[in-house]
Amino acid sequence: MATPRLQNPRLTIVLGDVEDESTWEEHQVQTLGRDWQAVEEQFGRRKWGPISSRNITAQAMLGYYALRRTGRIPAGFTWEDFEAAYLEVANAELENVSPTEPAPEAGS
Repeated sequence: MATPRLQNPRLTIVLGDVEDESTWEEHQVQTLGRDWQAVEEQFGRRKWGPISSRNITAQAMLGYYALRRTGRIPAGFTWEDFEAAYLEVANAELENVSPTEPAPEAGS
């Protein structure tokens, strides 16, 4: 049986004090459908409208729920705590290179 490929994004999340780079922590996390469901639930509760109306907030919240699900942030660390501590949430797209193909050269 082949290993399933997930379609949800893998994210890179940087947390810390914006004024003190020594506090910055980078986390890589695979998001799941249940993380998206939690985001949708929060958008509904907060009456924020559709996720597409607040893309950056939705992606940050997706990262929050993925980190929470994996236990990488402490219990009791709220969305508001995360919102105050996150510096960046970005897709961690990795380039797929077949082991039989040479790695791409710089500038190509």
